[in-house]
Amino acid sequence: MNHTFSAPVTAAQRQRDTLLGALVGLARSTVNESKTEDTDRILAAGLRLAADPKAAESALLRLTDIVEAEKHRVLPTALPVPCPAETPAIMTLPVCGAHPQKFVP
Repeated sequence: MNHTFSAPVTAAQRQRDTLLGALVGLARSTVNESKTEDTDRILAAGLRLAADPKAAESALLRLTDIVEAEKHRVLPTALPVPCPAETPAIMTLPVCGAHPQKFVP
């Protein structure tokens, strides 16, 4: 069985997916905004850690927090990421941290 496309099973695997999502968000935030002196180092460190199959969940979580903080340094007006199951009007769910607002395509 090919496990390449299987869903994350362990907490560390789920945190690795969260870190990769945060890294994508940081990279996308630099499309129209200037990077800080730390942005490239943080992206590289995040990719190295995400590639390590033995990375501890705590290390992945810590670096995810660093990546999110850097994203808000690069793009201070960035809204929290909405939940994936959102509808055109963003629903505030306790675990998402999304703020209610009107969706504008």
